[in-house]
Amino acid sequence: MTDVIHVWRCDLDVGTATEKILDPLERERAAAFRFPYLRRRYVVAHCFLRSVLAGYLETEPAAVTFGIGGSGKPYLRDLQSPQFNLSHADGVAYLAITNSGDIGIDVELSHPIEDAIEVGLTVFSLEEMTALREQSSETLDNAFLHAWTRKEAYVKALALGIGSVDLRLINVGATADPITVAPIVGVSSAAVHVRSLCGVSQELVAVATTQPPGNIAIHEFTE
Repeated sequence: MTDVIHVWRCDLDVGTATEKILDPLERERAAAFRFPYLRRRYVVAHCFLRSVLAGYLETEPAAVTFGIGGSGKPYLRDLQSPQFNLSHADGVAYLAITNSGDIGIDVELSHPIEDAIEVGLTVFSLEEMTALREQSSETLDNAFLHAWTRKEAYVKALALGIGSVDLRLINVGATADPITVAPIVGVSSAAVHVRSLCGVSQELVAVATTQPPGNIAIHEFTE
């Protein structure tokens, strides 16, 4: 995976749900879901995570062990790499993996945003708000979601809690153009590289890394 970010996509409504490969904490979290379809999606997402990572580690999915880091971000216990991050929205999950630096990924499904400008004022930078205000009524919602997935990916890459930093200090852009966010005093001492991905229609996906990204290889998980 040298200089390549691997991004995997999984349809959570058709994937395999096998709770026996999950660890006790994952089973406990699965049991907490009130609705069976949400529980199944959670189990499928974590089977997907374990299966993909096991392929890179050349082990069995049940043998993958996790630790919990800052803001609840999981990592591979006793291993420096690969770094990974999982995101899901409704019935789809995306997993990003890299051997170099920290990584974050976010996916949102295209949908109307009520009061997009008013909500944006609470989370977006002046530059992002300028871009949003230039959008037509037909493009505003997707521009909002582009900016949000990019900002969420940035925050997840650095293991920051959403409530731990003023998101308006972070300018990741409101378009699909790649951007490198310079270090921000009080937020990050490292530059963060943010890209939007061309995913499945109606799925907006962004990935952020602390190392300059090379190629991004996108895979569909089918097991």
